[in-house]
Amino acid sequence: MWERLAHHLEDSRLHLRPNIPSITFKKEADFLQGRFTVNYPLSFNAELFVSSKGFKDASFHPSFSPNVPFYLNVTSDKTYTAAFNFKLPNEKLPEKLRNNTFKFSLSGDQSNYLSSVFALTHQNKYSISLALRPCIIGGFYHGENVGVEFAYSLAEEQPSMSAMFNKRFDRTEVSLMASMYGEGTALITSDFDKVRISSYLRANPFTFDSTATFGIQIPFGNSFGNISFSIPSKTIRFEAALNLQYEEDKKSGITVYWPFSPNTIKSVLA
Repeated sequence: MWERLAHHLEDSRLHLRPNIPSITFKKEADFLQGRFTVNYPLSFNAELFVSSKGFKDASFHPSFSPNVPFYLNVTSDKTYTAAFNFKLPNEKLPEKLRNNTFKFSLSGDQSNYLSSVFALTHQNKYSISLALRPCIIGGFYHGENVGVEFAYSLAEEQPSMSAMFNKRFDRTEVSLMASMYGEGTALITSDFDKVRISSYLRANPFTFDSTATFGIQIPFGNSFGNISFSIPSKTIRFEAALNLQYEEDKKSGITVYWPFSPNTIKSVLA
């Protein structure tokens, strides 16, 4: 369920999109994939990850997926993240404990602040994790259509819990997420013959904060064009992705992303 949810969030092109212009170069080989993103003002983000056999679409969401064995992310502000996923050998485990995935990730920044996460996942449904610096205990349950995640920070003595839902109804996919602190989001995407229409809504009744984004995506071959509009920021986002297929499933591509808002226009003209 988590892979479907992550894929839905990314595929809609409405969620977690940076509010700065950028251009992304992508290269896909037999088992290695890489992306290099240049942002305006000048900064970059470089990613490298290993593809997993039979798992293509969601392999572009390595931070979410337990099926990507290796992932590396380096940015121009000297932050980095490295994640490793591997399955424990089934023949050495009791039958009830088989099909587990062990994940280890390491991240840091220019001040040499180092943090790590250890996670053990069983059948992609149940997981328990331990984060160091800061120390956080967490876990999740992901069923067919629903999921629950929890975390507890020992340093802040602060609990956190969230719930999520993902289901497809014919041509429409719905994803819902809510946290114990009032944050709620809804993503609804409908696929038609030659267009995809998406709506992303976020609201928090405790802080009286809300946003809404509406987008239209038009595919053409292995490429697509996307336009979206957000309120109350009055931001219009244009995105065009050109993915060139050279042989079989090996692809290279270029994605151009440009948001237009009052603040963005002022920064570009300054």
